[in-house]
Order: sequence, then C-alpha cells, then structure tokens
Amino acid sequence: MRRKDGFTLIEILVVIGIMTMLAALLLGGLTAAKNKAKRTEARQVVAQIVEAWNAYYIDYRHFPNKGPGKSFNNLTSMNVDAVRILQGNYEEDGSADNKWANKNPRHTRYMDFHKYYTEQSGFTGFKDPWGNVYQISLDEDYDNQVAGNKGQKLNHIAVAWSMGPDGESGTGDDICSWDKR
Repeated sequence: MRRKDGFTLIEILVVIGIMTMLAALLLGGLTAAKNKAKRTEARQVVAQIVEAWNAYYIDYRHFPNKGPGKSFNNLTSMNVDAVRILQGNYEEDGSADNKWANKNPRHTRYMDFHKYYTEQSGFTGFKDPWGNVYQISLDEDYDNQVAGNKGQKLNHIAVAWSMGPDGESGTGDDICSWDKR
C-alpha cells in the first residue's frame, strides 16, 4: 500500500485545538496584565494629584475655595476647574465660566495634563483608566482631617481616589491615595 505525504484531518484538528487553547491562555494573561496596568496607573495618578494639592497649599496656605477673592463650593473631583487651577492656565476674563480664575494667580503649574484632558470638547475632568473622573477631598476647615471615599475621617490635608472599574465610590475596587496596598 502506498502512503501519501501530508497530514490527516485528525492531525490538523488536533493542532488547531492545541493552538486555540494556547491562544485562550495568552488572552487571559493579557487581560490580567491590562487590569494590573490600569490599577498601577491609577495608583500613580492619585499620588500625583495629592502631591499637586499639597504643593498648592504650601504656596497659598489655603485651598481654592478659601482665601482671598470670592469663595465657591468645595472641589470634590478633578473636574474642569480643579484641572485648570492645578495647571495654572485660567485667565481672568470676567465671565461666569472663569469663577475660579483668580485661585492660582501666579499661574503655577502644579500638575501637567495632556492636551487630551484639557482641550477636548465636552471635557468634564481628569479621568481614570476606566473613564471616571478622579475624586478629591481637601481639608477645607484646616483641622488636618478630610473625608475619604467611604466618608471616613483621614488625617491628611488632601486625598484623591479613583472609583475603580465599577465607577462607584466607596466600594472595594477603589484606588485610594491613603491606601498603600
């Protein structure tokens, strides 16, 4: 009997099955690595946000909603106003949109933001890797205590957190500046 060169259908199916299993293992590992990278990025950013607000406080001896000039409601997130204050790019023009403009009169750049975060239409604030605006709590009454993501009292003058993948503050997946795990 004469033997033909090549592979049988069974051999080809076995090889395809093995390749599929290897690809599934690889994709699972990539997803885990992506999630870990997002958490690491968020952890680094919340630390930078806290450093920026601490530097602001050292320079002005108050936070933006206090001190000279008109006072406004507390900043509770890294919204457009918080970003522009820390970036030092508010210009005084007298419009209602510029109510925070005089809160960094030296135009000191405490934190650098990519143009993507500041010049896009519909910009709502500095967002974490999951698309949620970073949250902040500043010591507004200067008692060295701020409220954390669950309303707990923390002995800091500024804290920041990401609401994590679920987008809800106060849940177990939050990435907090005061939590070093």
